[in-house]
Amino acid sequence: MSILLSLTVYGVGLQLGRRLGNRVSKLASTLALDETPASGNSPNELSLLESRVASLPMDLLRTRNDIEAREENYRSTAVLHLHLDSLADYVDTLDEQSLQRYTDRLHQVVYASSGFYGGDLHVSRQFALTVYFSGPNNAGSAAFRAASCAWLVQAVSGELEQVMPLSMKISMAISQSELGMGDSKDIYPGLYMQHTLDELQTVCASKPPKLLLSPTVREDTDIEGRLQLQATEVMDYWMLESFAGPYQDLLERQLRLILKRLMDPALI
Repeated sequence: MSILLSLTVYGVGLQLGRRLGNRVSKLASTLALDETPASGNSPNELSLLESRVASLPMDLLRTRNDIEAREENYRSTAVLHLHLDSLADYVDTLDEQSLQRYTDRLHQVVYASSGFYGGDLHVSRQFALTVYFSGPNNAGSAAFRAASCAWLVQAVSGELEQVMPLSMKISMAISQSELGMGDSKDIYPGLYMQHTLDELQTVCASKPPKLLLSPTVREDTDIEGRLQLQATEVMDYWMLESFAGPYQDLLERQLRLILKRLMDPALI
């Protein structure tokens, strides 16, 4: 009797095992990323299923639900807006290769200048770049660093124009935003920033000969103590005239470093 009972249990278990194995095999086939048939190297259906699951791009299949606000997006930010006046004139006259070379040169100038002061460079409009400055930095406040970067951009552009066949006219203005630029996980700061960018674009449309600073930027402690400014009639903005002695000397040294790199004949 016991032998018969054992055989009966074995038969039922075998049948159930086959059914479960078939279901696992079908599931493994469903999860296959290609049409390659299962190899005979897998010890059993469960191992095959595990290997198929392991090969799935799980990072791509998971929903993005990490939308935590980043602290740096919620601190005061100095915004340097650069309208590329010459580029707007050249876009319909230069051939594609020349236009790309010219744009690359503009990028090199702004990127090198912002690098000294921890600026974050972005394209903000069709013919405009924006450099964001925020957080603590040994070089000074965010507003002062933005002004220093702008001075370098203008000085380097003026030097390069002497050895280039094309002009590098750039209109620049600085304002202050209560928030940062945002990112893919938090779009609110970026939306909030738009009114600041719109205002700066309007200011730069007047094509000021020098950097313009908003009234809020002018009240910055480092700006008041280190820059000479002149009032203008452009939306109560102030124009940069000069830096105090030691800061001007530092800018001149940084200017020479940038020109040493960018004046390489192979890059002109």
